[in-house]
Amino acid sequence: MVSAMCRPTSVRYTCALNATGELVCFGDNQFYQCDVPPDLGPVVAMAAGGHHTCAVKASGELVCFGDNEFGQCDVPPDLGPVLAVAAGLRHTCAVKASGELVCFGDNQNGQRDVPPDLGPVLAVAAGLRYTCAVKASGELVCFGDNEFGQCDVPPDLGPVVAVAAGGRHTCAVKASGDLICFGFNELGQCDVPAGFRVRLAPRPVRPAAPDPTQQVLQPVHHSEPPAEISQEEGAAIVAEQEATWIEHNIGSGWHGNDFQPQMPVGLTHGVYTSHELRTFLCGPAASL
Repeated sequence: MVSAMCRPTSVRYTCALNATGELVCFGDNQFYQCDVPPDLGPVVAMAAGGHHTCAVKASGELVCFGDNEFGQCDVPPDLGPVLAVAAGLRHTCAVKASGELVCFGDNQNGQRDVPPDLGPVLAVAAGLRYTCAVKASGELVCFGDNEFGQCDVPPDLGPVVAVAAGGRHTCAVKASGDLICFGFNELGQCDVPAGFRVRLAPRPVRPAAPDPTQQVLQPVHHSEPPAEISQEEGAAIVAEQEATWIEHNIGSGWHGNDFQPQMPVGLTHGVYTSHELRTFLCGPAASL
């Protein structure tokens, strides 16, 4: 039974995690993007790119496989444990335990040019050829291809608790639950229905673990992987489904010993928890 998560089909394949953390991929395997390494072990987060797949092991180690023409599977040897991963068409981004955002792979549109003043981030999303990140303050920053305004964050957006990137459009959830989308809108994928809100499930505040460095990495939110978007691209928000992967808290290295940010409402780690976003998907065919 798949009770963890199933990601939008990325071009022509799908990946899912079952309740035990096993990663299963099926569909087009031209670039071996469905050949899960037999020794991978339990996975706590994953992302499906154009023709490559990335997975975060329980130890925080990032493993990528599939098409590597642009180095999108070349995980930096000094990367260390990561808390979140996002996969674009030909690029990959990961959030380190320190909150630093690291991107590698194709950079034709500047999609891996992390702004030098970005600082620690809480979440990352990868579109077709662009990247979005949520800063510790909740500010949303996007960079890379901006042909359709998918990186033009509204100046009055304010803090957000989650972000998802489609091929050429972006959606963000505010602490109020309001959904804001911008970018390519030919088929109305940015026309959020009037009065629509993403439901945030309340959760009690939990004290910090005595020794958070000894806890297993459990990323709470990472980006939804993009796909090779066609004219039928769309967006989907699934806020009510049970997804056991989102139930976990980040218990190790989210902010290290020196970095103690105030988390935006809606994002969780091992110290502060006030709301919880169940599932947030943006792409051509999102489903659980």
